[in-house]
Amino acid sequence: DYEVPPPDNGTALNQIVEAPLLHILLVRRGGCSFVTKVKVAQNKGAHAVIIVDKKGSRFTAQEMRRIIMADDGFGASVK
Repeated sequence: DYEVPPPDNGTALNQIVEAPLLHILLVRRGGCSFVTKVKVAQNKGAHAVIIVDKKGSRFTAQEMRRIIMADDGFGASVK
C-alpha cells in the first residue's frame, strides 16, 4: 500500500489543471543509428522518442527484446 500525497500547488481536486503539451515522436528502426534518430527528433522539438521495429522485419518479439540501444559515440548532446 502507498499513499498519494495531495497536490502541492494549492489546486482543488475538482479544478482542471492545464498540462504542457508534449511532443512524442514515433520512428521506425533502421536506416541510421538510434542516436541520430533521437538527435533529429530533439532538433525538431520532440520531448520523447519511441522507436519501433522496421517494416518487413522478421524479428520475433523475443528477438526484439535483445536489441540494444546504445550510444554510437555521438550522443553527448542528447537531452
